[in-house]
Amino acid sequence: MSDGADGLLQAERIHLQNLHQSVQAELNLIVKHLRLLDSSRRRLSSASQERSRALDLVSKTVPCGSRTRQKSDSDDEQMDVGSSSRDDLIPDPLGSYTPEVDEALREARDAISRAKDLRRRVDQQLTAVEESQKSAIKAVNEVLGQKIQETNALKVYTIH
Repeated sequence: MSDGADGLLQAERIHLQNLHQSVQAELNLIVKHLRLLDSSRRRLSSASQERSRALDLVSKTVPCGSRTRQKSDSDDEQMDVGSSSRDDLIPDPLGSYTPEVDEALREARDAISRAKDLRRRVDQQLTAVEESQKSAIKAVNEVLGQKIQETNALKVYTIH
């Protein structure tokens, strides 16, 4: 004869397994994004090393300093309001800020932005999972406590 406690425990188990699967899916996204961030880091490092080698060679042949130029007033029309000073550089194939470096930095900024969004989403999901888990445990404990009281009451009744 079943009093419903087994079914309740089974439902809790299934609920917790579903929560585990959703957290595991988020973990897989995090791992994927960490790999993307690592790839971006390696690309930036490679671009930096390449530019360092190129600048060493150029500095030995060109007596002038870096050819990296600042944006002109006409370029300002194309800039967004509130852009930072590092956005004021124009890529220059012979300077330290090449189109490859520009692309690597753009990819890194995008990856960082996506990482921040992912972190916010995962934080929200973990909070929701914890609340759901606590709620499920509390509900099961209350019902099991009630079943134990009913069982004890039956034992007392049958003894007297």
